Amino acid sequence: MGQYFKIVNVKKRQYLNPHMFGDGLKFMEFAPSGGGTMAALAVLLSDGNGRGGGDLNSENDIVGSWAGDPVVITGDYADDGKFLPADKQDTNLYKVAEDEGTDISAKVLDALLEDKWFADDFIKDWNSHQFKSSNDYYKEVNAVVKKWSEIWNGKKAAPAQNWDVYGSKGNLYKITEVDKANDEWTCTCPAFTYAKVPGTHCKHIKEIKQKV
Repeated sequence: MGQYFKIVNVKKRQYLNPHMFGDGLKFMEFAPSGGGTMAALAVLLSDGNGRGGGDLNSENDIVGSWAGDPVVITGDYADDGKFLPADKQDTNLYKVAEDEGTDISAKVLDALLEDKWFADDFIKDWNSHQFKSSNDYYKEVNAVVKKWSEIWNGKKAAPAQNWDVYGSKGNLYKITEVDKANDEWTCTCPAFTYAKVPGTHCKHIKEIKQKV
């Protein structure tokens, strides 16, 4: 019988379930998967994402949230007590994650599906397995896939994106891309708020637009 794995953040007690990315639970079923589980792990471990072309264009706070944390790809046959506190020496990390941890797979997928290139392939492949859509085991992922299917098919408005920027005097301002199709943005800085022509893009909006 094969061994099943989870990718576990030991510090945060969070984990990724390969099934939620369309992969198998055995190591060589998900390890070579560039468009599934390992892409999700890359999102979590990234530092500085969103500052250049080819980055994942997402302001989801899940991006980079594991950077610097102890992360283990652990199997259900793993050694008891390893990576665990003194009161859990009679069990292993896989079991503790399953019993006490939080599966954040759907949250990471939500960030990944903001990228249309990734979404086109993933959603098409996911929907080709009809048994998943009726299985409660995949409920959270199905909700995320449905949401982004509607957004990318134009049936639902994309969620507004937000950025925090500091002005020249150290003041914090919030920029929001309200409507991407119509190039509608807002900024809480005085230059935008009190512009002579309402909606005129301030320097903060222009800087963010250049980056993204």
